[in-house]
Amino acid sequence: NESELLADRAKELGVPESAIICEPRATNTGLNIKLAEGALRERGIVAQKVVLVHKPYMTRRFLAIAEAQWSRPLPVFSVTSVNDDFEQYLQREESLNLGDIMLRSMLKDYAVIKTHPDQGYQSVQPKSKAAEDAYKRLTAQGFE
Repeated sequence: NESELLADRAKELGVPESAIICEPRATNTGLNIKLAEGALRERGIVAQKVVLVHKPYMTRRFLAIAEAQWSRPLPVFSVTSVNDDFEQYLQREESLNLGDIMLRSMLKDYAVIKTHPDQGYQSVQPKSKAAEDAYKRLTAQGFE
């Protein structure tokens, strides 16, 4: 699973096993946040700062989910991803034949950024007119 792959990679990079908390049960991002926080608290750790790492197009939604799902008081969240611009990231995804999947994932993420705050899954995020217009154009072309 993803958490075990990341834990293995962290060990390869020299992170001691004792510093890794692997939580393999999550099936979605919100549950990942809740279970990760629970794993920390079980060890007596109340996080003051949390670094959230995700795909470039998912960082804002990841932050919104963390803000809604983490217990209060919230830690200071920092969000990061691979240090590529959009074109570089898209080229890499396309080289793996994943460009279409990436575009559809981006559109899905944007759609839920609009609806999930009302359901309590994530915090409200500002949306620009340009982003909304692009979303409408792409979905009108059949991307969803």
